[in-house]
Amino acid sequence: KEFPAPNSGEIICLSVAIKEQRKGIGKELVTFAERRLEQLGFTRVFLYTGKDNYDAKKFYEKIGYKKINEFPDYHDTGEAAILFGKWLKNS
Repeated sequence: KEFPAPNSGEIICLSVAIKEQRKGIGKELVTFAERRLEQLGFTRVFLYTGKDNYDAKKFYEKIGYKKINEFPDYHDTGEAAILFGKWLKNS
């Protein structure tokens, strides 16, 4: 999905079943999305995750994503979200 920043795409949803985690599946999914965004001419990728989703935050940081900003009350439930971003390789 196109993100509201120049030449930027967004990963909207990424999920791996708990029993399948820590097998490299999430990294493969993100790598696939990043490559597709590069093919479409995007130079950056962004994604949101819940502030309290410690495993996801650690995962994204491990694969090169940087915290951009934090948004309180982002979801309808009042949960805060964190925006992560990364420059793509071909940029």
